[in-house]
Amino acid sequence: MKHYLIIAISASMMLCVVPATTAATASEITKSDIRVTKQDFETLFETNWTGTLSYLDYSSKKMSSIPIGLNFKAPKGRTLKYVVTFPNEPKYNSKEKIKLSRDGKKLDGHKVISKSIETDGSLTIITQHKGKDDGQSAMIKMRYNINNNAFTITKDVKPKTADAYFLRNEYKLTR
Repeated sequence: MKHYLIIAISASMMLCVVPATTAATASEITKSDIRVTKQDFETLFETNWTGTLSYLDYSSKKMSSIPIGLNFKAPKGRTLKYVVTFPNEPKYNSKEKIKLSRDGKKLDGHKVISKSIETDGSLTIITQHKGKDDGQSAMIKMRYNINNNAFTITKDVKPKTADAYFLRNEYKLTR
């Protein structure tokens, strides 16, 4: 039987679920102990998801939405491959992937800063990294929210000159 320690990581995050070892105590578990596995994404595999991609159009400064489809393939190793389809613009269909690091501390090379179970039972994984958005240096947070019937990927951006993050884009999908 597996045992888990459930701890609060910060006031802004709800819970962190970490496999417990006989030597581990809640005070010993830190953000550096957070790991993700392909099993965290298992509910997504071999299912057709449909929904919308909402994004900030920098030319109009308004959010726009378009319909999309998404289908995850069964994973091979640490790489989760999926196909994004744009029903109204099939020329933009693409094959994408999410790669997990060997130690589970990174997704696509970006540090996992939070893994939590929300009050509705969904799993939320957040990564953070330095990058560029609209040609400017920025901090970027990617949030993956997964449950049996809904999947959301949210990209929040904080330009170097800003004090707060803003929503850059969001995939909202259901089975």
